[in-house]
Amino acid sequence: ICRMMIPAVTTLNSNNWRSMTMCEANVTKMELDLIINRLEDAINVCYTAPENPNEEGYPYATGFARSAMQGAVKDLRRLM
Repeated sequence: ICRMMIPAVTTLNSNNWRSMTMCEANVTKMELDLIINRLEDAINVCYTAPENPNEEGYPYATGFARSAMQGAVKDLRRLM
């Protein structure tokens, strides 16, 4: 069941542009929640980086956050 009506993409059909919602693209709330959780984890790692300079400091936080953002972009593109 679709609970969201979020504009996702536009498609060209017989020379007419038509908006398509994420519901039509079969995006579930769970998929969006997973993307949000990944980004929230990255934010938390960045906040705790100064407290763990020898174990999970800024270099770790940078790599973790970059990976989370790349994954989020990949997932959002797939959902579009």
